[in-house]
Amino acid sequence: MPIYARISIDSQRAELATSRQCLPSHWESAIGRLSGNKEDARSINSYLSSMQEKVLNQHSDLYKRNERISAIILKIGFLAVLRNDLHFFYDKVGYLFHGFG
Repeated sequence: MPIYARISIDSQRAELATSRQCLPSHWESAIGRLSGNKEDARSINSYLSSMQEKVLNQHSDLYKRNERISAIILKIGFLAVLRNDLHFFYDKVGYLFHGFG
């Protein structure tokens, strides 16, 4: 099954495809990670933790700058970090706020 990450803020949700998969029987939904200690589980869990850290850092940066924070803005920020392209972030966020971009 594909693994998705969900960002939730004030009842608004945004989902991210992680490009990772696992067997449903290996997924621990209570902790949002794979069970077990095999290399594949450790690798995927490490990747998920890295994703979570990037989203939390994005949230912290926006908060410190007193910027608007929403699930979709965090998703776009995460994608911009992955692409190493801040123009992507500002183009998409500008489109959300102004309707063009």
